[in-house]
Amino acid sequence: MFKPNVSHFEICIKLKPSYCAKAYQSVDMTEGVFLPHYREYESTGAGSKDKSGLPVIDFDPTRFYVNELREAYSDVALFFYDVYGCTQVYVLFKPDALKPKEIKLANAKYSMINSSTGKLELNLEAIIDDFKIIGSELVEDVVILNQKIFQ
Repeated sequence: MFKPNVSHFEICIKLKPSYCAKAYQSVDMTEGVFLPHYREYESTGAGSKDKSGLPVIDFDPTRFYVNELREAYSDVALFFYDVYGCTQVYVLFKPDALKPKEIKLANAKYSMINSSTGKLELNLEAIIDDFKIIGSELVEDVVILNQKIFQ
C-alpha cells in the first residue's frame, strides 16, 4: 500500500472516526474505529411487525464535508482526502491566494487589510475557524502543518 507524503500540505483537518463512514477501510486502522455491523434487510410490509425502516446507503459525511469546503473555498485552496478510510482532510492553499493584493473589491473575498503594508492578505485565522464551523460535529481538530503561511 502506498501512503502519500503529507509534508507539502499546510493544514490538516482531523475528523472524528466515529463519524467517518469508511474509517474502517483505512490501511492503518487504529483502535477504537467503529466497525459496521451488517445484517440482512427485511422489508416492513403491511403485515410485518418489524419497524426497522429503510437501510441507509451512500451516506458519507466526509464526502459531503469536503464537497462543501470545495464549493466555498475552491478559489483559494485545494482539499485532499482518502476516499477509503479517511479521517483527515489535507488543505493546500493556492500560491496566488497567499500573495498580498491591491485593495480592490474583486480581491476582498476571504481577505483582510494588513495595516503595515496597506494591502489585502488572506485571513487565514477566519478560514480555519470556518473549517471548524462548517464541519461542526464532524471536525475533531484543525492542525497547522506549515507555519510559513502565517508569515
